[in-house]
Amino acid sequence: MLLDNQEEQGTRAGSGAAMVGGTGFLRHHGPVAASPISASPREHPLEDRLWFRRFFYLLAAVTAVRLVYAAVFPLDLAPDESYYWDWGRRPDWGYFSKPPMVGWLMGLAGWLGGDTQFGLKIFPVLLTSVGLTFVFLLGRAMYGVRSGFWAALVLLATPANAALSTFFTIDPPLFAAWSASLFFAWQWWTRPSSIGAAGAALVVALGCGFLTKQVQLVFPLVLVVFATIHRRHLRAGDGTRLAAMIAVSLAFLTPPLWWNWKHGWITFRHTADELEGRAWELRRSLKFLGEFIGGQAGLSGGITWLLLVAALFLAVRRWRTGETRERFLLLFSAPGLAAFLGLSLFQRVEQNWPLVFYVSAAVLLAGTAMGQVQAPRWLRPWMTAGVGTGAVLGMALMILPFVLPSTPMAGTKGDPTTRLRGWRDLAAAVERHRQELEKPTQTFLLAADDRYVASALAFYLPDRPRTYTWERQGFPESQYGIWGRPSVAAGTDALVLVRNPMASNILEIQSCFESWQRRGEIQVLVGAAEARNRTYSVFLGRGYRGFEPAKVP
Repeated sequence: MLLDNQEEQGTRAGSGAAMVGGTGFLRHHGPVAASPISASPREHPLEDRLWFRRFFYLLAAVTAVRLVYAAVFPLDLAPDESYYWDWGRRPDWGYFSKPPMVGWLMGLAGWLGGDTQFGLKIFPVLLTSVGLTFVFLLGRAMYGVRSGFWAALVLLATPANAALSTFFTIDPPLFAAWSASLFFAWQWWTRPSSIGAAGAALVVALGCGFLTKQVQLVFPLVLVVFATIHRRHLRAGDGTRLAAMIAVSLAFLTPPLWWNWKHGWITFRHTADELEGRAWELRRSLKFLGEFIGGQAGLSGGITWLLLVAALFLAVRRWRTGETRERFLLLFSAPGLAAFLGLSLFQRVEQNWPLVFYVSAAVLLAGTAMGQVQAPRWLRPWMTAGVGTGAVLGMALMILPFVLPSTPMAGTKGDPTTRLRGWRDLAAAVERHRQELEKPTQTFLLAADDRYVASALAFYLPDRPRTYTWERQGFPESQYGIWGRPSVAAGTDALVLVRNPMASNILEIQSCFESWQRRGEIQVLVGAAEARNRTYSVFLGRGYRGFEPAKVP
């Protein structure tokens, strides 16, 4: 291995890892000259093939098990899943809170899977496996096949990865896009004399990430910082090529930017609202900080999280004498994690927000534990313990949906599956009300104050109807607010569900109908704790007048 202070003695020829070329990504090249890019260790061919097979056998087995799990998953879709599924029924260049990729993928999954729950659940399984594959390839390119195996295993054996493969939110496609971006960025960096296949693949990976979640925009910034720090290793024209690749990848954002321009930059406003912290207060800040650290440690398997932090700390200490690959991995992990740690002092940080910054940290941990980076000897056995602990916790998390609903804990604040229950039952109860109406299929559905009720009814009702919410005009609070209030023919009837009968919009809704009749209540049982059960008031509005409320004498 070449330390950074030795790098000027070499030439930039690339690493001994798999490179982009006519032979493909998955094949080692022959010997290379000493280079400023720290060369990955040369493995014995038999050992190389052994670890290679181990990874893909493991990945195939885990993917198969997860597909079976998706088929027998006993609970309902998470609220965000049905919400994004409804996005997919109306493909667009952008959506209220996110770029369009998750909506597009949901539309594809619904079309391929017949709008079934299993059809949707296939996608997070496959996307997570794609992400793990790129983690393996990145670890292999930097530290060798064995380190690549362990890098993927470190992430695979965590509760976070188990959840990632179970729920079709924005995180599975983001994980795949970010991991691919890391791999192709390193591939291009080791051979930057032309844009080539790695550069083109990096453009596509970055573009897909930009269309998935806003945090992907951090990637080119970090890449520019990395290139600036190591600018003496760039050849003539490399900086221009890097700028061109980033510019082309940013062009992927043209459609959602155009969409946001037409909708008052709503996605930007929503993102700013999400990051708007309150004034600092010690007690609240300590609470948020503790929740964030505890959640991150729990989702990472406890021991594994401590080891990831230790690997990053060791890399920070070696910054001046460390290798280029260590700096690459460190820059794509530590600053992002530190930023969210700091943000947690001012507001509650969602546990999935820093997800992508653990990818490069896992590769760094694997390389360090496998002896490719100078580190304490105790790190490797503790990593094995961390993987075992994380795997047990991950399997326990996957068993919970089968066990927890039948225990006294069901429906309590300590029950993480509460939000996954009751939606199918709610739809069944609403369908019974619909069948009692004179014109059930011609009566539109209005979930007055809850977008998740609207999306759950849209998914679980047998005819998959279009559903509506009632938000202030000009002040959308969800994608349903973007789509607008009901645009149906005058005189149409509506079945209205209200979670909060005292909501301020109820009188306005009522005034938009010729008559208003209360039809009873629906109580959805989600567990033994009655306080957690959901109660909905059901109304029938006859003769819809349109958006403008009628004048009340």
